[in-house]
Amino acid sequence: MDGAAAQYGNVYHTSNGGQTWSVQKTGSPQSMFAIVMADTTTGWVAGWGGQIRKTSNGGSTWIQQNTGTTSASFQALAMGDSAHLIAGANNGLVKYTADGGSTWTTGSLPATQQVNAMAMTSSSVGFSGTSYDASVSNTTIFRTTDGGATWTPVTLPYVGQVNAFSFPDATHGYAGLNGGVVPQRPSMEGPSGRRSPSPTAAIASQRSTSSTLPTAGRQVPSARLSTRPTAVRHGRSSSPAQ
Repeated sequence: MDGAAAQYGNVYHTSNGGQTWSVQKTGSPQSMFAIVMADTTTGWVAGWGGQIRKTSNGGSTWIQQNTGTTSASFQALAMGDSAHLIAGANNGLVKYTADGGSTWTTGSLPATQQVNAMAMTSSSVGFSGTSYDASVSNTTIFRTTDGGATWTPVTLPYVGQVNAFSFPDATHGYAGLNGGVVPQRPSMEGPSGRRSPSPTAAIASQRSTSSTLPTAGRQVPSARLSTRPTAVRHGRSSSPAQ
């Protein structure tokens, strides 16, 4: 069973189900934060410096694709199929391709936060998860139905930094996050018209609205909140994107 992981300009590859890993060089010294594989030969890796590289020979060589930027820090990468991919970076930058990466086009994500996570459930439907900034957005999940060209904000019961997605099928999905505040409501506004984030209120809202999932004969919350302050993930760049 083949697999791959990326770090510091290298890709680590296994062909025995993860028992051992070998190093493959991408040809870039930049840190790599995301990787997707269409099959055992074709895949993409993304990271600092506007880097999105593609392999067509199982990782023996990785070819830089024209992303239109040399300063963006790509944090997330997702694939609908071998032709349709989306990539997310700092400052709300999203790139998408419909030809396997031969050309990458900038999507119109209505956010300026860093994109931390992405997922696609088909060649056209996808999701972006971002960091949280109350001054620019009251949501951290955005949805596309045209392969990444345009994005619509998703209303959430509470808002926190999204770090990961998982969709077992096209209608069921999960998002992992840290921190969380209740979206602004008129009754919670102060004299200035802005609400101060309340971790306690966020936990109460989450507990009252979250569903439960059966696990080994008992009911457990489907999500947990941390009261720790929201922060960009460690070791990641927030340099301006072009």
